[in-house]
Amino acid sequence: MYGRFVARGPWAFSVPTGSSIWIMRVAEGRVMVTTRSDGRTVGAVSGDYLVIPDGDEVVVADRPVVAGDACPARRTPVVRGLARHGQAGPRTDLQAMAFGAAGSPVRSGPLPAVLRLETDTETAAALDATFGLLEHERARGETDADLVTARLAEVLMTHTLRALTATLKTGTGTSPRLFGDPRLARAARAMRDDLAYPWTVAALAREAHMSRAAFAAAFRQAAGESPLALLRRWRLCEAKRLLRETPLSLNEIALRVGYESAPALSRAFTRQERIAPGRWRQIRSGA
Repeated sequence: MYGRFVARGPWAFSVPTGSSIWIMRVAEGRVMVTTRSDGRTVGAVSGDYLVIPDGDEVVVADRPVVAGDACPARRTPVVRGLARHGQAGPRTDLQAMAFGAAGSPVRSGPLPAVLRLETDTETAAALDATFGLLEHERARGETDADLVTARLAEVLMTHTLRALTATLKTGTGTSPRLFGDPRLARAARAMRDDLAYPWTVAALAREAHMSRAAFAAAFRQAAGESPLALLRRWRLCEAKRLLRETPLSLNEIALRVGYESAPALSRAFTRQERIAPGRWRQIRSGA
C-alpha cells in the first residue's frame, strides 16, 4: 500500500506494532520517529529514507514525542492515497509504502525499531525514481494503478534491501546477532548511547558482565568486527548526522562523538569516507 502525507504545522501519527513493514521517503521537511517503549528518537530530513520493521510501536511526527502525546494526524482523511493535515506552518511531505509483515524479507527481530538508510548516490537515485513512479500512479488514479503499484513495490523492496544490507554493514546499524545476545546488546547500547565516553574493551566488558577476553571474542563473532571498530563506525555515522542536520562546528561535533579535536575527527572521517568532512557537508547541503 502506497500513500503520501503532506502536512503543515504540528502533526503526528502512530505506526502500531504487528501491522506492516514501512519504507518512508522524506521528500520535504523534517521527520522525527520515536519508539514508544524507550523514547528513542531517530531524525530524518529531506532526501532521507527510513525503514520501520514490524517491531515496537513508533510515532512519526514533526518533533520528538513523549508518552501521552496525541497523534492528531491519525484522523486526517485520505483521498486517493493522499492525506493532508494542517494549513499553516513548516511543510512536510512524506511518501510511504507499507508491506504486509507476513512473509516480508524485512523482519524486526533484534533490529532497531527504526533505521535511517545510508544510501550511496546510485541507490538513492533508484529509490527516488521508484517513489516518483509510485506517486505518478497514485496521482493518475487509473484502473490498472494497483497492478502497476504492486510491481513497483517489488522494485522498491529490492532497492531497500540493498540499502538496508549496506546500512547494517557500514552504517548506523550492525549485525542482528549482536543485539540477539542480551549481554552484548547491553554493552553495545551503552556504547551507542554515549559516543563521547572514552570507551575501552575492558569498560565495555564490565557493561556486559563478562571477562575482557570472553567479551572481545563473543563480540567479534557476533558483529564480525571488534568493539572499538564498531565504536569508530558509530562515531563517524553520528558525525555525519550532525554535519548534515546541524550548524555545529567540526570541533563541537568532534567532542560530541568522542574525538579530542577537529583534526582527529577529520583524519578518521577522511580515512573512511575518502573526502574531508567540510567538503562532505557542502555536498550534502547542495552548496
